[in-house]
Amino acid sequence: MNLTASQTDEKKSDSFVGTRVLVIGSYTYLDSFEWHVAESLRHLGCIVELFHNGAGVSGIAGLVFKVSDKIDQIAFREPELRLESRLLRTFDEFSPSVVLMLLGNRLSPKTIAKMRKRSQVPIVCWCQDQMTTLGRQYLLGGGYDAVFVKDRYMQDLFSRMIRSTSFHYLPEACNPRLHRPIELSANDQEVYGCDVMIAGTLYYYRQEILRQLADRNLKIWGGRPADRSLAGAFHGPPCSR
Repeated sequence: MNLTASQTDEKKSDSFVGTRVLVIGSYTYLDSFEWHVAESLRHLGCIVELFHNGAGVSGIAGLVFKVSDKIDQIAFREPELRLESRLLRTFDEFSPSVVLMLLGNRLSPKTIAKMRKRSQVPIVCWCQDQMTTLGRQYLLGGGYDAVFVKDRYMQDLFSRMIRSTSFHYLPEACNPRLHRPIELSANDQEVYGCDVMIAGTLYYYRQEILRQLADRNLKIWGGRPADRSLAGAFHGPPCSR
C-alpha cells in the first residue's frame, strides 16, 4: 500500500516525541547522511544534538582540517581521544536518552567506556559504509548495545565473530521530505534529463559498468571519472535542490 506524505505523518508514532538523541557524526551539509538522520529524528519529534567529530567544510578551511587531521593520525596513537573531553562535556550537558554514532570509526572504545560510567543510556551505531572504512575496528570493540549495517555480509561476519554486540541489517533509504519527484522546467529537463544517471562516488567497478552504457544518454554527477571514455558524461559535482 502506498501512502501519501500526509498519511505517513498521520501514522507516525508519538513514542519518539521528546526522546533526546545525541548524534555523533560529521559532514553535516544538505543531503549528507548526518543531515538526513538529524532531520528525520526531529521530524519524529526527537530532541537532537549533533556532535561534530570531523569537518565537512570546503575551501581553505577544509584543507586546513584535512592537513591537521593527517598530522594527528601520524603524531598520536589514538587521535580520536583528542575529541574526548569535548564529547563528554556535550554528553553531560545534553543528557541524552540514547546515543547514535554514525559510521563508528572515530569513537574510541575508551571514550564509550567513560560514557557508560556517566550513564546507562543505550549507545548504538549505524555504519552506513563499507568494510574498508572500519579503520582501527572501533566499531567491533566499542561494546555497542546494537550496531546497524547496510551490508548483509558484514552483518553475518560480525555476528559470528563478536558476541558482545548484536548486529542488524539496516540499509540507507530516501528521505521523502527531500527525495521526491518534482516538476521539471524546460531548462531543468535540458540539464538533468537523461536515460541513466549516477550521483555518487565513481569506484572503478562502477566505471566498468557505466562503460557498457555508452550507447545511452548517460549523466554522471559527483566524482569525476578516471576513465577518459566517460569524460563526456560528467556533468559536475553532486547536486541537490
